[in-house]
Amino acid sequence: MLEGWGNQFLEAINAKIPVCLFEYDVYKQDIGPLGFETISLGSKIKEKDEFGLVHVSNDVIKEASKKMILFLQDSKFREETVEKNYKIGLEKLSLKALGNYIEPLLESFSE
Repeated sequence: MLEGWGNQFLEAINAKIPVCLFEYDVYKQDIGPLGFETISLGSKIKEKDEFGLVHVSNDVIKEASKKMILFLQDSKFREETVEKNYKIGLEKLSLKALGNYIEPLLESFSE
């Protein structure tokens, strides 16, 4: 997987970095269902502050913190997780995968 198409999540997967994220719409609809392992901050906004920054519930923060500590302390878990994510990225979201998606479309135009 050489390219993340400008999507920060995909760039992190390509760099084999654990990902902590707020589940934005494109992630929820197109990326998350592919089976990536992340540290989730959920997708529900508790509130926005006067600076426009969003806040999530303390329960969500506590759960995300537990998983973040696991990533920081367990190098085997971290390595297995980033490798799993990288393989999913190669299979589903790489330039080769893009070619596999586009090729049938191009062939249908030439018929």
